Amino acid sequence: LLVGLGVMAVAMAAAGFFLFAQMSRPLVRIEGAMSKVANAVYDSEIPYTKRGDEVGQMARRLDEFRSALADAKVVALESAFKSAAFNGSSAAMMMVDEKLKVIFVNPTCEAFFKSFNDVIGTEWSEISTGALLGSNFGGFRALGAELNEIATKGFSALPVSKTVKIGEVLLQVNLNAALDASGEVIGAVVEWSDRTRSVRNAAVLSSIDENQLRIEFTGAGVLS
Repeated sequence: LLVGLGVMAVAMAAAGFFLFAQMSRPLVRIEGAMSKVANAVYDSEIPYTKRGDEVGQMARRLDEFRSALADAKVVALESAFKSAAFNGSSAAMMMVDEKLKVIFVNPTCEAFFKSFNDVIGTEWSEISTGALLGSNFGGFRALGAELNEIATKGFSALPVSKTVKIGEVLLQVNLNAALDASGEVIGAVVEWSDRTRSVRNAAVLSSIDENQLRIEFTGAGVLS
């Protein structure tokens, strides 16, 4: 009986050690790795990913989750920088989705449309009576041909750059494709600028230049 009890005690001790070494301690380490992932520490290695049992399966799933979160963090950081650049840009820019609905405008664009809303509204009736956000850029008649091509071919018709004349105002409108992290087209960025003064000044200078009489002299004052 004593020998049997001794054998059982040794067996139980061995089983306990085995469970501690093969199950309890690995699960504790994996729990520690999960805590790091939960705290956005994605550069730490997940232990036991090469084991072929259930512990290994848990470790591999956790490692996949850690990797996916690390990639998402990079994308989120990149998106934050791009968003900050878009918001802080001195250029008047808006974003439209696949259906050409306006989904975002930066502060410069809001100020631009406050100045030119009445002018642009004659060619884009939707914004003359409502808010810019949510309106359909496809209704901008001054780019009718270009927008019809986009409607037919999709965003493969981009980029588009055109100067449109509305009344006495000349507006430069540039459309470029907006891509997601995987390179898929998700919409377009529309940039607006007022070219009225610059084009007018260029025309005046060109007219002056064409009608001027030029005489050139050398450094010694000799007519060349």
